[in-house]
Amino acid sequence: MLFAPHDRAGSIMQTITATQSLTVADRERLRQIKKTAAFDEWRQRLRPNDRLPRGTYFKGKKAGPACCR
Repeated sequence: MLFAPHDRAGSIMQTITATQSLTVADRERLRQIKKTAAFDEWRQRLRPNDRLPRGTYFKGKKAGPACCR
């Protein structure tokens, strides 16, 4: 005799299998987001008149939140 797994509410739970596919461009975009997310968060916490570091990532970018630029 087999029993189906139940959750706490008593309803029957179903197992769902999903697959995901990413193109090469999507992978590259996600890799860049992961690399620069900390820099973007830090840059947005600065005041608009603060000076950014001289690195290549910061070229052309401004300090401060997007609403104040």
